[in-house]
Amino acid sequence: MIMKSRKSGRGFYYYANGDIYDGDWDDNVKSGKGHLTCKRGDSSKGDWFNDDFISGIYTDSKGSRYKNLEHPDNSLLNGVFKKGRLYGWGRIDFLNGGVYEGMFKDGNRSGNGKMNYVMNGENDSRYETAVYTGEWRYNMRHGQGSMTW
Repeated sequence: MIMKSRKSGRGFYYYANGDIYDGDWDDNVKSGKGHLTCKRGDSSKGDWFNDDFISGIYTDSKGSRYKNLEHPDNSLLNGVFKKGRLYGWGRIDFLNGGVYEGMFKDGNRSGNGKMNYVMNGENDSRYETAVYTGEWRYNMRHGQGSMTW
């Protein structure tokens, strides 16, 4: 609903760049539950506050799904999205079946985490798996950790 030229309540908004938002509005900002689908192929579905996506599932244009999670031991490390980037405890489900669960900083795997890799074997019908548990920095294995196959 638009009240005095300001969006409020639930509704769709079609941006000039081709993005579409379907969700809740409060005084002209995204606030509450909503789903933003971007023309470039990514989307954010979940909770919004003051025009910022803060919690839910972000799917990138390659099909990988990012989700903020509650930290198992320390609620101060619970995952949250800030300005579209994941911070704290979270998870990525990659399109190829790989899964990362651990810490994020500025949208990157950073800190302690566990990555379950799924890779094509010698022929495309066979898969190999590996697991890395340890430290990450800027989306790369960095520091102490162990790899098992």
